[in-house]
Amino acid sequence: MSTDTVNRGVSHCVNLQKCVWTRDGTLTSETLGTLRANCPQLKVLELNGNSSTYYDPTLLVQFSSLTNLSVIMPDRAFVNAFPEWIKATGHSLKSISLICKSSPLIDDEMMKHIAAHSTKLEQLHLIGTPHVTDAGVAAVVAGSPSLISISFDGGKRISVGSGEKEPPEHDSRHGSHSARGKGTQELRSLSLEGVSPHFDMKSLSLTIARRQALRHLSTLSITQPSHVSPTDFFPALTSILSMCPLEYFQIWTPGGELGRKGSVLTYDFVQSLVQTHGSRLKKFAVQRMETSLEIVNLVCRGCPALEQLYIVLKYCDADILASHLRRLSVLHTLHISYTLNCTNPILPQHQSAIISLVRRCTSSLKLVGILTRVFEIQRRWILISKEPILWEDDPEISLLPYSGSQIPEAFLVMKA
Repeated sequence: MSTDTVNRGVSHCVNLQKCVWTRDGTLTSETLGTLRANCPQLKVLELNGNSSTYYDPTLLVQFSSLTNLSVIMPDRAFVNAFPEWIKATGHSLKSISLICKSSPLIDDEMMKHIAAHSTKLEQLHLIGTPHVTDAGVAAVVAGSPSLISISFDGGKRISVGSGEKEPPEHDSRHGSHSARGKGTQELRSLSLEGVSPHFDMKSLSLTIARRQALRHLSTLSITQPSHVSPTDFFPALTSILSMCPLEYFQIWTPGGELGRKGSVLTYDFVQSLVQTHGSRLKKFAVQRMETSLEIVNLVCRGCPALEQLYIVLKYCDADILASHLRRLSVLHTLHISYTLNCTNPILPQHQSAIISLVRRCTSSLKLVGILTRVFEIQRRWILISKEPILWEDDPEISLLPYSGSQIPEAFLVMKA
């Protein structure tokens, strides 16, 4: 289809509110002009940022009433034009997503510019931007009074299933809020993954503490950086967590060998987490970090509302593990991984061993994963007698392939 034909078609889309144009090399300056001239209601724009010789990125400044903006693989020309575009449309922008492979072009100065001009920003999502440090995150936290969610991922993911990680959409559990007053009063979700070697967690915690920015934070996903000692990282993280009413917690470490000293979740940290947030914690997820049986016991005893549990074990007794897990009366999702040096896992991947564990857990358990295998749990009660009606005391348990439309990230994506 020729460009002229496409542009004629676009010119008739006078009620267009959302445009997704992400195929590399297909967006032209002429098409941008057609969109601008004929689509006055356009609010959501997703486009490929590789402008190169295809289109003039300075034309984007004319789109000054957008609410949602998503850019894939921005090149240098695009990034150079981006500050002026943000200045022009920042008064209406509620969501910004920048997805890069590994770009040095998106840095702290860009974050400061976004914070200065996007006063209504609610969601900021960055992937592949390792030059953004704690200073950039702090600038956004301090300067965006309506912010609800920050997702920053400077690293990469390797898909091991049929799905891929997508930029997070607004989670309904965070609510729809607008902050009142100065500071990020309504920040609900914070994700800091694959951070820069120059990212200073302690400095960020001090900045956040001064501004009381996390007093509504319910969701935290974080990487333990390989360049930071656990003795420095966990106290800073504990300080951050002391400021918020946490409900959903996820931690992982990138690369390296599972089981090394830096890849072990410390008991003292988890004890502090459980003491502060255990009564309301609904998700406790650990990936690529060894979780001792003592920690599992601590979490199961101290988190009565826990619904999702993801753990990484080395060899332990299956009966002892089950005795801990059965305390979680509302648990519906369980995922167990093993350290690489675990030569004798407690659960082989054949279904009989998994069913044996499920049988000893709470009946609320609906989904179980072992390494990369995921199963839905089906329970059937057997009728013994019709007169009088008499059922078996225990249901028959079987494992079915997982059929849900939204597959949990831990079951499809290996963080590396």
